[in-house]
Amino acid sequence: MKMVFNVAPRAVQGFRDSIVKDGAGNPRIVRYQTKETREFQRAIATAAQAALGSGFMPWTGPIQTRTAFVFAVPQCRRQEYIDSQRTGKALWVTSRPDLSDNLHKGFLDALKGILFRDDALIVWSESRKVYGWPARIEFEAFRLDIETEQQELF
Repeated sequence: MKMVFNVAPRAVQGFRDSIVKDGAGNPRIVRYQTKETREFQRAIATAAQAALGSGFMPWTGPIQTRTAFVFAVPQCRRQEYIDSQRTGKALWVTSRPDLSDNLHKGFLDALKGILFRDDALIVWSESRKVYGWPARIEFEAFRLDIETEQQELF
């Protein structure tokens, strides 16, 4: 199953904590995610639901994923990007955000309960971050079964 999300990749931070006072003035800790994180994940979830349709049942069992996080090309790298397109080579994003913690996890969390029951079902994953136009997230998922041949580990 392939999907393209016309959403710029976004680093998703973990939950934040804040101390607030309740009605009686007692302090308590509240966990929250930023508005930007909620909006990003809502956009991913909404697009996935639309692509899968209302009758889709979230997958269970082992899953393989492939994800390409395509970032808008910054002005300072435009010529380098044009040259890379001419030669057919990728222009890798080697700066922040980091791939696995902040990009991949936040994106997959948005698909939890929509495409798959839980992201713990993902047993094999490939991801990359490149410059391109337009900014987007390209995603592919496969259900693995007992018949799937295990490849060399390394």
